[in-house]
Amino acid sequence: MQMIKQLVLAAGLAGLGMGCDLHPPAKDKAAPPLAPAPEAASPLAAKTVEQSVYMAGADGVFSLAALKGQVVVLDFCAPWSPVASGRIHELNQLFDQQGTSGVAVVGMVVDAAPGSGVPAEWQQTPPRYPLVATPRGALTDYGAVRAVPSLLIADRQGRIRHQHHGFVAVEQVNTEVAALLKE
Repeated sequence: MQMIKQLVLAAGLAGLGMGCDLHPPAKDKAAPPLAPAPEAASPLAAKTVEQSVYMAGADGVFSLAALKGQVVVLDFCAPWSPVASGRIHELNQLFDQQGTSGVAVVGMVVDAAPGSGVPAEWQQTPPRYPLVATPRGALTDYGAVRAVPSLLIADRQGRIRHQHHGFVAVEQVNTEVAALLKE
């Protein structure tokens, strides 16, 4: 059944290419363009994005420094993105299976309001990992985010080791996380 869901999702997303741009379908006509991604992997271990505040699953200002020593999966998503919505179940499984072995999963929700809770679009299958309200202006702080969804995987030292824009198979994410856990 899971394989069928993945095939249907992949077929439905074929037209989306590498992911949606950062504009929701009907709103936000004048969003500023994002800077190109830097060539080198950017260190995340000490980065605190003051504008990014938890919307569900935790309180306070989000700081990557608090996750130092863990493999970190940052899922840049938006409620209006069909790929992002489809990835929640898979990231819930990763969070459930690996959360106690040194893996942190964080949903970085673009354009969400701090403290707003789980978006209505995700109420049926809510994320079990923390969600962070992430303003567009903070996306360039993460360097590699050019589209929604984007998934960044950082090693225990906070270096971005894997970047995925658009659809990525959960098996690939699991393989990359497992390899980083062994380092």
